Amino acid sequence: MKVYPYERYQVETNKSVEDVVAAIDNECEKWSLDSFFYKNGKKLVGGMDGRKFKFYRNIGYRNSFLPIVVGIVEESLSGSVIKITLRLNRFSMIFMAFVFAVCILVGSVAIFKVQGLMSVMPFIIVALGYCIMQSAFWVEANKIKAIMNDIFEPD
Repeated sequence: MKVYPYERYQVETNKSVEDVVAAIDNECEKWSLDSFFYKNGKKLVGGMDGRKFKFYRNIGYRNSFLPIVVGIVEESLSGSVIKITLRLNRFSMIFMAFVFAVCILVGSVAIFKVQGLMSVMPFIIVALGYCIMQSAFWVEANKIKAIMNDIFEPD
Protein backbone atom coordinates (compact mmCIF):
# COMPACT_ATOMS: atom_id res chain seq x y z
CA MET A 1 0.00 0.00 0.00
CA LYS A 2 1.24 3.45 -0.89
CA VAL A 3 1.32 6.50 1.37
CA TYR A 4 -1.04 8.50 -0.84
CA PRO A 5 -4.05 7.05 -2.73
CA TYR A 6 -2.61 7.55 -6.20
CA GLU A 7 -1.13 5.16 -8.71
CA ARG A 8 0.27 5.56 -12.19
CA TYR A 9 1.06 2.57 -14.39
CA GLN A 10 0.77 1.32 -17.95
CA VAL A 11 -0.54 -1.78 -19.65
CA GLU A 12 0.77 -3.13 -22.94
CA THR A 13 -1.52 -5.12 -25.19
CA ASN A 14 -1.46 -6.67 -28.64
CA LYS A 15 -4.77 -5.01 -29.50
CA SER A 16 -4.79 -2.03 -31.84
CA VAL A 17 -5.57 1.43 -30.50
CA GLU A 18 -8.99 1.33 -32.18
CA ASP A 19 -9.80 -2.03 -30.54
CA VAL A 20 -8.80 -0.76 -27.09
CA VAL A 21 -10.80 2.45 -27.51
CA ALA A 22 -13.82 0.42 -28.67
CA ALA A 23 -13.45 -2.02 -25.74
CA ILE A 24 -13.32 0.81 -23.19
CA ASP A 25 -16.23 2.61 -24.83
CA ASN A 26 -18.22 -0.64 -24.85
CA GLU A 27 -17.78 -1.07 -21.06
CA CYS A 28 -18.51 2.59 -20.19
CA GLU A 29 -21.91 4.03 -19.51
CA LYS A 30 -22.03 7.74 -20.28
CA TRP A 31 -22.14 9.95 -17.19
CA SER A 32 -25.47 11.63 -16.43
CA LEU A 33 -27.18 13.11 -13.39
CA ASP A 34 -28.76 9.76 -12.56
CA SER A 35 -25.31 8.08 -12.66
CA PHE A 36 -25.27 8.47 -8.87
CA PHE A 37 -27.62 5.50 -8.71
CA TYR A 38 -26.38 2.07 -9.70
CA LYS A 39 -27.74 0.65 -12.88
CA ASN A 40 -27.42 -2.99 -13.84
CA GLY A 41 -25.96 -1.93 -17.17
CA LYS A 42 -22.26 -1.44 -17.70
CA LYS A 43 -19.38 -1.88 -15.25
CA LEU A 44 -17.96 1.62 -15.67
CA VAL A 45 -19.34 5.16 -15.73
CA GLY A 46 -17.50 7.77 -17.79
CA GLY A 47 -16.36 7.95 -21.34
CA MET A 48 -13.80 8.44 -24.06
CA ASP A 49 -12.58 11.67 -25.63
CA GLY A 50 -10.62 10.52 -28.65
CA ARG A 51 -7.87 8.37 -27.17
CA LYS A 52 -8.26 9.78 -23.65
CA PHE A 53 -10.62 8.30 -21.09
CA LYS A 54 -11.96 9.03 -17.63
CA PHE A 55 -14.25 6.75 -15.66
CA TYR A 56 -15.06 5.17 -12.32
CA ARG A 57 -16.61 1.85 -11.31
CA ASN A 58 -20.40 1.56 -11.35
CA ILE A 59 -21.26 0.60 -7.76
CA GLY A 60 -24.50 0.15 -5.87
CA TYR A 61 -23.29 1.97 -2.75
CA ARG A 62 -21.60 5.25 -1.89
CA ASN A 63 -17.83 5.47 -1.57
CA SER A 64 -16.30 8.94 -1.47
CA PHE A 65 -12.88 7.37 -1.95
CA LEU A 66 -13.77 5.54 -5.18
CA PRO A 67 -10.79 5.75 -7.57
CA ILE A 68 -11.14 7.91 -10.66
CA VAL A 69 -9.37 6.30 -13.62
CA VAL A 70 -7.80 8.69 -16.12
CA GLY A 71 -5.73 7.51 -19.04
CA ILE A 72 -4.67 7.65 -22.63
CA VAL A 73 -4.25 4.97 -25.28
CA GLU A 74 -1.09 5.24 -27.38
CA GLU A 75 0.29 3.22 -30.26
CA SER A 76 3.30 0.95 -29.78
CA LEU A 77 5.27 -1.41 -31.99
CA SER A 78 3.43 -4.48 -30.71
CA GLY A 79 -0.06 -2.99 -30.51
CA SER A 80 -0.90 -0.32 -27.96
CA VAL A 81 0.09 1.03 -24.56
CA ILE A 82 -2.54 2.24 -22.10
CA LYS A 83 -1.20 4.80 -19.62
CA ILE A 84 -3.43 4.76 -16.55
CA THR A 85 -3.70 6.96 -13.47
CA LEU A 86 -5.84 6.00 -10.47
CA ARG A 87 -6.53 8.98 -8.27
CA LEU A 88 -8.80 10.14 -5.51
CA ASN A 89 -11.79 12.36 -6.26
CA ARG A 90 -10.54 15.97 -5.99
CA PHE A 91 -13.29 17.04 -3.60
CA SER A 92 -12.51 14.11 -1.27
CA MET A 93 -8.80 14.91 -1.44
CA ILE A 94 -9.32 18.58 -0.53
CA PHE A 95 -11.85 17.75 2.20
CA MET A 96 -9.56 15.16 3.84
CA ALA A 97 -6.57 17.53 3.67
CA PHE A 98 -8.67 20.21 5.41
CA VAL A 99 -9.89 17.79 8.11
CA PHE A 100 -6.37 16.48 8.70
CA ALA A 101 -4.94 20.01 8.89
CA VAL A 102 -7.59 21.14 11.39
CA CYS A 103 -7.11 18.03 13.54
CA ILE A 104 -3.33 18.41 13.56
CA LEU A 105 -3.64 22.11 14.45
CA VAL A 106 -6.14 21.42 17.24
CA GLY A 107 -4.03 18.49 18.45
CA SER A 108 -0.90 20.62 18.55
CA VAL A 109 -2.65 23.18 20.75
CA ALA A 110 -4.36 20.49 22.87
CA ILE A 111 -1.06 18.82 23.79
CA PHE A 112 -0.08 21.94 25.74
CA LYS A 113 -3.52 22.85 27.09
CA VAL A 114 -5.29 19.56 27.89
CA GLN A 115 -4.16 16.55 29.88
CA GLY A 116 -4.95 12.89 29.25
CA LEU A 117 -6.61 11.18 26.33
CA MET A 118 -8.26 14.36 25.04
CA SER A 119 -4.87 15.79 24.10
CA VAL A 120 -4.18 12.99 21.61
CA MET A 121 -7.76 12.56 20.34
CA PRO A 122 -7.22 14.78 17.23
CA PHE A 123 -4.22 12.65 16.23
CA ILE A 124 -6.28 9.48 16.68
CA ILE A 125 -8.94 10.99 14.39
CA VAL A 126 -6.28 11.72 11.76
CA ALA A 127 -4.92 8.16 11.99
CA LEU A 128 -8.40 6.59 11.71
CA GLY A 129 -9.41 8.89 8.84
CA TYR A 130 -6.20 8.04 7.00
CA CYS A 131 -6.77 4.29 7.47
CA ILE A 132 -10.37 4.55 6.24
CA MET A 133 -9.33 6.62 3.22
CA GLN A 134 -6.53 4.22 2.29
CA SER A 135 -8.51 1.02 2.73
CA ALA A 136 -11.59 2.31 0.86
CA PHE A 137 -9.45 3.55 -2.05
CA TRP A 138 -7.18 0.51 -2.44
CA VAL A 139 -9.96 -2.08 -2.12
CA GLU A 140 -11.80 -0.35 -4.96
CA ALA A 141 -8.57 0.19 -6.91
CA ASN A 142 -7.95 -3.56 -6.98
CA LYS A 143 -11.50 -4.18 -8.21
CA ILE A 144 -11.23 -1.66 -11.02
CA LYS A 145 -7.80 -2.99 -12.02
CA ALA A 146 -9.35 -6.44 -12.45
CA ILE A 147 -12.05 -4.96 -14.69
CA MET A 148 -9.43 -3.11 -16.74
CA ASN A 149 -7.33 -6.27 -17.11
CA ASP A 150 -10.39 -8.04 -18.53
CA ILE A 151 -10.88 -5.17 -21.00
CA PHE A 152 -7.25 -4.92 -22.08
CA GLU A 153 -6.25 -8.59 -22.21
CA PRO A 154 -5.21 -9.75 -25.67
CA ASP A 155 -7.55 -11.96 -27.67
